[in-house]
Amino acid sequence: MYVLWMFDGMDGNSFSTLLLDGHAHSLQYASPQEGKEMPSRPRQVRSRKTYNKLVEAAGLLVAEVGIERTSSNAVAAKAGLTPPAFYRYFANKYEILAELAHGLMEHQNTLLVALLEDVDDIHGSAQIRARVGRLLSDTIDLTDQISGGAAIMRSMRAIPQLEGIRLESHSSMAAVMTDAAIARSPKLDRDTLYRQNRLAIEIGYAAIELAFDEPTLARGPLVEDCAVAIESMHSGLFS
Repeated sequence: MYVLWMFDGMDGNSFSTLLLDGHAHSLQYASPQEGKEMPSRPRQVRSRKTYNKLVEAAGLLVAEVGIERTSSNAVAAKAGLTPPAFYRYFANKYEILAELAHGLMEHQNTLLVALLEDVDDIHGSAQIRARVGRLLSDTIDLTDQISGGAAIMRSMRAIPQLEGIRLESHSSMAAVMTDAAIARSPKLDRDTLYRQNRLAIEIGYAAIELAFDEPTLARGPLVEDCAVAIESMHSGLFS
């Protein structure tokens, strides 16, 4: 099972750390936009360890009891800490859930970034559908393995405080996709590409969510149908 958490580096950038089979994997991502309220992430090693224990415990607790039954005190107890230790870094449970949500989106986004790096090797409708389908399947598998991943994903639609995290992440990735397409074909219309890429992301994410919301649906055909829809609208990703 994956466990993830995040903290700030000394240069002001943030890092998300994925613990997989006992090995930590760090991924850097941009700092939150100015004006966005984020938890106070520690920089001292000892404080980071405490902070990471809390976020790790929150992910495990969400997986065990769900979002609604996850409380600040329960997270502290799960981490083997006191409530004051929790409130030193988070004002309430929604702040630590936001941290989990940011981490989930970042890890999901790394799969799309990897696809963009190989895009020049993809040719023809069949290859496009196959690679998009694999991206969707890999994202579902990753979410399934992250501690509390499905519940965290749902929370970004159900909890108003977290909705902006999903929207901002999707908008950011649509811009990355658009920039990549423009770099290959400068004559393409940026506004059209961004709109199509943004829609493609929402279509793909709807399929990912559906895989968890209706687990009786066969995942293979689900992602295949979604890949056909994305390829047919010609999102600009493979232009």
